[in-house]
Amino acid sequence: MKINSLFSALFAVLVCASCSEERDLTYQGEDVVEFSNPITGLNEKLTGPSIGGKSREGDNPDIPIRGTQDSVVVQLVGRQKDSPVIIHYTIEGTAVEGEDFEIIGDKGIVAIPANSSSAAIRFSLLNHSEDPSDIREVTFTMESVEDETAGISENYHSFTVSIFPMLAYVDAGVSESEAFFSTRNGETYSGISAPETVDVAFGFGEDQISLVSPLVHSGDVTASDTKYSERVFTPPSDAPDYLLAAYATDQLGDITSEDVAEIPVSGTTAGAAVHTETAIEVNGIYGFVNGAGKKGYIRIKSVEGDQVIFDVMAQP
Repeated sequence: MKINSLFSALFAVLVCASCSEERDLTYQGEDVVEFSNPITGLNEKLTGPSIGGKSREGDNPDIPIRGTQDSVVVQLVGRQKDSPVIIHYTIEGTAVEGEDFEIIGDKGIVAIPANSSSAAIRFSLLNHSEDPSDIREVTFTMESVEDETAGISENYHSFTVSIFPMLAYVDAGVSESEAFFSTRNGETYSGISAPETVDVAFGFGEDQISLVSPLVHSGDVTASDTKYSERVFTPPSDAPDYLLAAYATDQLGDITSEDVAEIPVSGTTAGAAVHTETAIEVNGIYGFVNGAGKKGYIRIKSVEGDQVIFDVMAQP
C-alpha cells in the first residue's frame, strides 16, 4: 500500500513538473528569405489564365479567382525588420517575357515591407499558344538581399512557375439587349456584328435564361454553331448556400489547358458539349465548344433581372 502511495506521489510530482514547463516555440535559426507556396508547400506550381482559385471557405478575398494574373510569395523566416527587406532576383526559363508572362511592377526586385513577413512577385499570364500541351516555364531565383541580418534560404531560393495556355475573362456581362459574347476578345455585342468572333449567346425567356448557340439565336448561317454541356462540377446536395460560390471557384482552380482540351463533344454524359441550348443556374459551370472547335468553361456568377455576370476560360 505504501509502495503504491509512493509511486502515486512521484507520478503526481512529475506531472506537475511537466505542466509547469513551457515549450519555447520561438524560431531560433538564422533569419532568411525564401519562396513560399502555401497551397502545396513546394517551390513550383502549374498555373495559367483561369476562372478558378483555391478556397473552400466561402468567397475568401485572400484566395481570389486567378484571372490573367498570378504571383509567387516571398517570405521572411525569422524576426521582422524595422525597414523594408529588399530582395534581388533573376528570371530564366522557356517562357518569354512579354509573350508568355509580364512582371507587374519593378522587374528583378521585390520588397518585404517593414514590420511584415511577406511580399509577392506579381505577373500577368500571357501564354496564348494554340497547343494545350505547350507549357512555358519561368524560374525566379533569389540573388541577394539588402539586409545584413537576413540570408537566402538554401532550399527555397528559387521557384518555378509553369504557365499553360488559355484565355480568361472575369466578370463579363450580358443583358437582353446585348446578349452576344466573344471568347476571342472578351467583348459583348448586341448582335452578330462579327460572326467570326462572337461564339457565345444568351437567350432570355420569360422564366429561364439559357446559353444558346449564336447560330440558333440569330439565324445567321455564318454565326458560330456553339454547343454547350449540361451543368458540370455540380456541388453535393447538402452543400450550404454560402459555400456554393467557393465550391465552383475551387473546382475550376484545378482545371488546366489539357483538361479543357478533353471536354467531350459527343456522347450522352452531362459533360458532353452537344446542346444548342442549356438552361443556366447561378454558380453553375458549363463546358462549350464553338464553331471553330475551341473549347472552354463558362461559370455563371450572378443573375439579376436581365443582367448576367459570368466568367469564361477558353482555348486561344
